[in-house]
Amino acid sequence: MSDYHHGDLRNALLAEAGSLLEEEGAEAVTLRGLARRVGVSHAAPGYHFADRDLLLVELAAEGHEMLEASMRRALAEADGESDLVAIGMGYLRFALDHPNRFRLTFESAGLDPGRSERFMAASAATFRTLLTVAAGGPDATPDEQLAGPWLRAWALVHGLATLYLDDAVGPYRGQRERYLAAALAELRALDR
Repeated sequence: MSDYHHGDLRNALLAEAGSLLEEEGAEAVTLRGLARRVGVSHAAPGYHFADRDLLLVELAAEGHEMLEASMRRALAEADGESDLVAIGMGYLRFALDHPNRFRLTFESAGLDPGRSERFMAASAATFRTLLTVAAGGPDATPDEQLAGPWLRAWALVHGLATLYLDDAVGPYRGQRERYLAAALAELRALDR
């Protein structure tokens, strides 16, 4: 049980839910279970989250924020790689480092992301970063952006992440660094 007593219950619930999500997956996150873990009444989470779905949408919003931060960090540390390759690797590293958060961030089936302004802003920021870098920069026209490699790049890294997380990569099973090296080669080929 957490040592939460008084203060910011909303953020305490989100932090505990994030930990539970990472450890056990979205199906393990319940409002009643979080109340127990944080040490408050079972009704207390309801003051901050109307229902479990809204809590999951907020966790997905955090996922978008974490993903964008990972892509931006990769850009800052590019070390000779193109921006497209850098953000692709930032995307892939986020997915492999936070598999359950990654899944929730993009699995919105049954959830209504429109209920959360935070989700809408965070997902737009993630998309804007991807589109700006992979589609010719912030000054590119909408037509130039749509003609850029952003969709292929996104499909590639998202697909590579999903294949690894679903344990469908055959000879790369359990060989994260070897898989990342193969992914890097694919991103470089796409960027030519």
